Amino acid sequence: MKPRVTLRDIAEAAGLSLGAVSMALRHDHRISAETVERVRLQAEKMGYRPDPAMQLLTARRWKRSEDLQGLSLVLLTSSASLWPSWRRFHLALIKKQVAESGYGFEEIHLAGKPPGAVQELLWKRGIRGVLLGPILSEHTSLLPDFSKIAAVNFACLDIPFSAPTIGYDTMEALLMSLRRIAEKGYQRIGLACAMSTPSYDRVMKQAAVLASRMELPRSIRFLPHYYTEEEPNEKLEKWIQKQNPDAIIGWEQKQMVWLQNMGCRVPQDFGYAALYKTSDDPKLAGMRYPTESIVKAAVNWLDGQIQRNEAATDHIHSKMLIAPVWQDGRTLPLL
Repeated sequence: MKPRVTLRDIAEAAGLSLGAVSMALRHDHRISAETVERVRLQAEKMGYRPDPAMQLLTARRWKRSEDLQGLSLVLLTSSASLWPSWRRFHLALIKKQVAESGYGFEEIHLAGKPPGAVQELLWKRGIRGVLLGPILSEHTSLLPDFSKIAAVNFACLDIPFSAPTIGYDTMEALLMSLRRIAEKGYQRIGLACAMSTPSYDRVMKQAAVLASRMELPRSIRFLPHYYTEEEPNEKLEKWIQKQNPDAIIGWEQKQMVWLQNMGCRVPQDFGYAALYKTSDDPKLAGMRYPTESIVKAAVNWLDGQIQRNEAATDHIHSKMLIAPVWQDGRTLPLL
C-alpha cells in the first residue's frame, strides 16, 4: 500500500501552517481563494487523498452537520434523461445503499461540461468515489482521471473505462433459462433476442454456442434467432412459422408484448421466459434481474477502494458478474 500523504506533509511543502492547509482543503471561507488554489495544486502534486476513515468517523459522530467535506459518493451520468428505465430501477436503491454505507449522494451530468470540469469539481468537493452510470461514448473524454479516484462501472459494459466493472451475468441467465425450460417439458426452445450493444451481442452468441452443447436430451432442440430492429419484423414471424418453437426466450416482457401483437398467444401457442425481469410479476417467467445485489456490490466495492486508499486503476482488469435468480410464471406452464 502506498504511504498516505498527510496534511502536515502538504503544510511543510507549501510553507503554511497545518491549520491553514486543513481549512483550505475544506474550502473554509476564512481562507483566501488564492491560498485554497495553492494548497490544492500542492496536494494534487503530492498525490494527497483525504483519509476516509477519519471523515466517516466524523460524519457518523456529527450526522446533522451540513458542511462535511469528502463524504459523498457521486453518480456520473451523461444526463438525467438517458436510459429512464435504468434510472427507475436503480436510482432509489443507489441512494439507499450509499446512505447505509455512511456517505452522502450527488449526481453529476457530463453533458455540457467542458473538459476537466468534472475532475475539478470532484477535487474541490473532496469527493473520492464515483459510480459510473449510463454514459454515452461521446462523453467519456469528460470523465475524471481514474488513477486519482475510486470508481466502479455498473451500467456501461461496452465502454472501456479504466475502472472495475460489475454487471449482470447474461450468459448464465441464458443457460439457466434453458435448463429450467427443458425441465418443464419443452423440447423446441427458441431464443429471440434483439441485437443491441456489442458486448451484449457477443455474450448472447457465446451463450448460444454453449447452450447448443449442453447435455440435454436429444429430443430437445435449441433454436437461436436474432433481430436488429426495434420492433419484431417479417423475418421473426417467418422464423416462428418455420421453427415452430414450443417455448421462446426473450430479453424482457416487451418482447412478449411484441409477439402478442403479431397474433401469437402466450402461453397457448408457446411458452415465454424473459432473461431480464425487473419486477416480481408472478405472470412472467424468467430470470429476475438482481438489481439490489448489483447496486450493493457496486457501492461496497467503491467503499472498499476508498477505505484502502486505492484508485480505480488499481482494479482496471477486475470484473464481477452477478448471477440472476429464476422465477416461475404463468407464461411458462408445466407441460
